[in-house]
Amino acid sequence: MNMQVITNYAVPAPHSWRASDEAARLAISVAPADVGKYALQMDNMTEWMLVDANPPSWDQRSKPAEATPPAPATPDLSRPGIVCIDEVLNAIYGVGGWTNRTGVGAGTDIGPALIAACATLRAKYGRGEIFIPPGRELLAKTVPSAAQWAGVTLRGAGSQASTVILDSNSANFYSTNAAQGISGGGVHSLCIALEAGHPNSACVAVSLQGGSQYQPDQTTFSDLYITRKSPDSYWYSGFVAYGNDRTSPQGIRGADVRNVQIFGCKNAGVYLSNAVQWDMSNIGVYQGVGGGSNFYIAGGGTPATNSTQIRVDGLVCGELNIANATKFFVSGTAATVNSQPTAYLGDISIPGAAAVGAFGPGVRVFVG
Repeated sequence: MNMQVITNYAVPAPHSWRASDEAARLAISVAPADVGKYALQMDNMTEWMLVDANPPSWDQRSKPAEATPPAPATPDLSRPGIVCIDEVLNAIYGVGGWTNRTGVGAGTDIGPALIAACATLRAKYGRGEIFIPPGRELLAKTVPSAAQWAGVTLRGAGSQASTVILDSNSANFYSTNAAQGISGGGVHSLCIALEAGHPNSACVAVSLQGGSQYQPDQTTFSDLYITRKSPDSYWYSGFVAYGNDRTSPQGIRGADVRNVQIFGCKNAGVYLSNAVQWDMSNIGVYQGVGGGSNFYIAGGGTPATNSTQIRVDGLVCGELNIANATKFFVSGTAATVNSQPTAYLGDISIPGAAAVGAFGPGVRVFVG
């Protein structure tokens, strides 16, 4: 089976500056070396190229958004509960005082701005949304903690438009633990890429794990492209949910995950343990090493810690591995289905897959 049908290195081209309106664009401080670079004017989504630095002269390279075909909707930034990361960066560094990612590990680290945005949302609304406009952003030394991300939704303009590149060997990109009972949140319409030069990283793109009292329930994820900037970098795992620490109510509950493509992992592409009432569709796991192309449904080995009521449609992976789980339905494509007797009361429909291991009672299997 060809597991490399999707190219995993293409990410959107960046702008060197973003300006809220014409006045902000004309106020950008430029140098002769900046000639040929681009600015995005946010009020009408026009693109401008700097053609001269002394005096500054700009050439408009795209029409206003109203004159172009419909594009992904930009949130109304005047709505309560939504923060645009560019506005936070402007507040911290000043207009023109920061840049998108300009090369490997180069550019302004948006980590401090993400932390500030999370704090603003928490203080004013308890929860909320951070918007990432089109372009490439660098997330490096300072990454929000699992408690800071709790209840916060991160949203881009589309997985082929907005990209955040994580330059770390150990940090998780989006990790939430439902601290203080603040559940919900998620990530949507975004490309998440691991920077070049991290062959043995411990990084996880999405990690959900709470404690015995609170778990990150009711999260949603959609239109995600989890990849790496070069073939020498590997995520440790792509998407992990670990709810074993809570038994009443059981596990991490009520997640909705759609259109998520994952590349370049070395431990697990997707790993679910004590996940309860999850609905997933169009999930692809590609180009991993070790277990990095695999999809795992697992649990702690007891009725209160095993995954249950899991539905996965349109799965593409290397190996589907199911153990310590019940009441599951999985359909799609895989090279191998590896099931244990501790997986019972489920349906598996993976035509063409090789079956390995034994199945528990009440499992209906269509493979081979």
